[in-house]
Amino acid sequence: MSNTSFPPPVESIGVKAFFEDYGEKLLLRLVTTKKTLSRSTIRERSVNRPALAVTGYFKYFAHKRIQLFGAGEMGFFREQTSSKRAKVMETMASKRIPCVVVSR
Repeated sequence: MSNTSFPPPVESIGVKAFFEDYGEKLLLRLVTTKKTLSRSTIRERSVNRPALAVTGYFKYFAHKRIQLFGAGEMGFFREQTSSKRAKVMETMASKRIPCVVVSR
């Protein structure tokens, strides 16, 4: 167990503040411009594993959560055509998700 202590949960946090406060501790790497970090706010404490969304099914998509792409999502996503991947990501972005974290 780490000695790192985190502050109590908050109702919402800007993506920029989250990245600045926890990016180093969580070993996050920014793959967009810092300017885009100010555009979104994380409003849910839970993360979403978008397994169904990567197939194109968005009916119950938890768009207010951080989207966490793990090995399953990335493996399936890599097997799709580039046009299918683009369509899924465009749809996901149109839902105004706060951010995407790729863990593998």
